[in-house]
Formats: sequence, structure tokens, C-alpha cells
Amino acid sequence: MKIIETQPRLPVLSCLDLEVMTPKMNQELRDARIERVFVPEFPLHPEAYQKRTFVIELHQRNNSCQLEVSLRSGECGVLVLPPKTLRPAAAAPRSGFELSLSKHLPGTKVANIRQIAGDRILVLEFQGSTRMALFLHLIPSKPYGAILNLETNQVIQTTDQNPNYMTPAARTLTPLELQRIPAHPEWTATLPHYADLWRDTETASLLKIRQALLQRRLDHDLQAMEQKISSLETQLHSTEREEDWARFGLLLQIHLHEGPKPKNGFYELIDPESGEIKKLP
Repeated sequence: MKIIETQPRLPVLSCLDLEVMTPKMNQELRDARIERVFVPEFPLHPEAYQKRTFVIELHQRNNSCQLEVSLRSGECGVLVLPPKTLRPAAAAPRSGFELSLSKHLPGTKVANIRQIAGDRILVLEFQGSTRMALFLHLIPSKPYGAILNLETNQVIQTTDQNPNYMTPAARTLTPLELQRIPAHPEWTATLPHYADLWRDTETASLLKIRQALLQRRLDHDLQAMEQKISSLETQLHSTEREEDWARFGLLLQIHLHEGPKPKNGFYELIDPESGEIKKLP
């Protein structure tokens, strides 16, 4: 019986949800100083980390927090976490994009967080020796990230290493388009509520991944065991059909002094235990 069931779905925000969350993130994180950027550890994951996921650690005078960013396909989102919620993964590889963030963001401050109107694109602006902006395309089918130098409009790095990234323009949605876009007020009540919802679902999702891995291992071991049982049964049947050569040898030793002669390819010898005549090939 399979132990894997429906994969939990993370609460990915629509552009309407992002309109609610962006001002809250801007109020919470504005003027925070970037301490470091790292790939977080996920102990439940088979590899102990998740690709295309990174954490921006921020510090304020009276408060510190972590900003977890997921650019995974179908699982893209940004959530504000309490300090020390996530820690760096010891053996996780780092992409060129994550290395670029680690190089350019520490020491800067969050100047502004805004949304590209009508789209699922979040923009984090940073002020340091130069002004930079991190564009996060939180589109489930194709999440994307890009960091730009706002003073020169130069692309510093993108998730696909494309130097020709174009800054997206705002969109005006028609009433019909707005009707088709889902809104989830039960998700966006507060930043901590959304973070808790995401983390709980993420934990359940990672458990399902481990279950799927365990199921594959169980299926593999079961198949190997069935093959071994089949092989042993074949050997057993072959052994049961085999003549009792040890018994035949013993009978030959008993009757050797009589100088038995074969008849039609067989020796006919009396078994002293049963009194029966045995035919030995």
C-alpha cells in the first residue's frame, strides 16, 4: 500500500494578495540593515536544503528578522520570519545569483519595498554605496530573480545569468481580469500569520517528499526480496528433484565387497534399512 498522498500546496500569493502584503513588509523591514545572505538548512529535506531558496538576514535597532525567499517553480514566495528561525545549510551549493546577493547586499539598508502594479513582482530597493534593487518574480510557472544597479541601470546578476533583463512595467488590470484573480484574506491578515501558514505547509510538503523517497526505497527493497525468494524457490525445487547421491554412495560402499554388476545402466542394491531394492544410475 502506498503511503504517499496528495502533496500539500504552499500558499502562493496572487497579485491581489501581494498588494495587501507589500505595504506590511515595507513598514516592517524599511531601514533594516542587511547582515548576510545564505542558503537555509531544511533538516526534513533529503538533501538538507532546497534549491532556489535563500534567506536575507536583517537587523534593526529594536528588532531583527529573516526574509525567506523561495523562487522554486510552483512554490514561490516571500515571508518574514523571527530571527534565527533558519540557519545556513553546511553543505548546500550556492548559485551565481545567491553568491552575487551575498557580495552586494550585506551592509546596505532596505530603502523601500514595492510591487509592480498588476503583477506578482516584488521589488526590494537597497541603499548602500550604490542604490540597488532586487526584482522577485513570484510567478509560480516561472519564478525569477534579478538584481540591478539603479544608478547605472546595469544588471548585476539574474537567476538565469541573463544580462539583458528588462525592468518590468506596471500593468492596469481590466475589471474582468480582476474578477478572475483570487484573493486570500485568510492568508494575508498579518505577516506572522502568513509565515506560520507557509512554514506549516512547507513542513508537511517536506514530509511528503521524505515519504515518497521512503516509498521508492521500500518498493526497490521489496522487488529485490521477491527476486531473491523466487531464486531460492527455484533452487529448492531443483534440489528436491535431485537424486540422493550421498545415499547412493553409501549403498555402493555397503555392497562393494559383492562386486555388483550394472543391468541396463543401473545397479540394483538392497537398502539394509528399508529392505527395498534401490536402483542406482
